[in-house]
Amino acid sequence: PNDEVLQWMLFLDNPEKEAEEALEKGKREKTNEVIRKLNEMNLTIEQIAKAVELKEEEVKAILNEKK
Repeated sequence: PNDEVLQWMLFLDNPEKEAEEALEKGKREKTNEVIRKLNEMNLTIEQIAKAVELKEEEVKAILNEKK
């Protein structure tokens, strides 16, 4: 089976865990988007970290990732 089928099989086996993981992934993606937008608005790393409640090192790592 391909990856999509395997993911579906895992979901059917444990729907709560899969839904929870999908929600967490969505939250991370949204946080990363907000971090990039705040950076484009010329906020400092310290200000961004406070706004999204992450450590400055985490914000820097996200900004250094490819989009």
